[in-house]
Amino acid sequence: MANGVTDYFVGTNGTALDAIPSSAWTRHPLYTGGTLSVDGSGGVYSSASGQPFYYNSWQPPTGNQSVKFDIFWTSSVFSAQLTLLARFSPTANTGYILFWNDDGTGSGGTSGLILYKGVAGSFTYLGNPPITFVFNTFYTIELSCIGTTISVLVNGVVVLSVNDSSIATGVVGIGGQANSSSLKAHNYYATTSNIGGHFQTHY
Repeated sequence: MANGVTDYFVGTNGTALDAIPSSAWTRHPLYTGGTLSVDGSGGVYSSASGQPFYYNSWQPPTGNQSVKFDIFWTSSVFSAQLTLLARFSPTANTGYILFWNDDGTGSGGTSGLILYKGVAGSFTYLGNPPITFVFNTFYTIELSCIGTTISVLVNGVVVLSVNDSSIATGVVGIGGQANSSSLKAHNYYATTSNIGGHFQTHY
């Protein structure tokens, strides 16, 4: 996709993300433990212990980039994660990282989003928006990096915004953690401007 990324995670159940048909994903060399796999129904999940990160082959023409996916959570598995990556280096531990993290408290608990930046392996906490997530509900999660404004959106609404100029360029990606099919991502999009909206249009 010339102006961004659209991925509906089409592939046979159990196929690794970087092996699905026409895959544009490459495993990050510093995050090789674990695997993201597709479920055969338009979802992707962490299918083995570890923390796999994958970056996309799309080369953003500027540092402006927004990435999003829809998540669906059916039960609590402590430390299960799905991750959006923006302005991420394909070779170093540098970029903006938005984790959706299951802390084991279950539906309506304190599981949720955590934003970090990494610069050469040194990580800085940037925020934790107080959003309550519940089981069996789709949520559209977006990480937007436009200029020095780094924003997190849930269902098209900004829930966290910080100003940071540490990282100007990089690629987009996706990651996960733990072995859990109870937390899945659908409908991955990336572009050079805010995406906004609440998709849930392709499963």
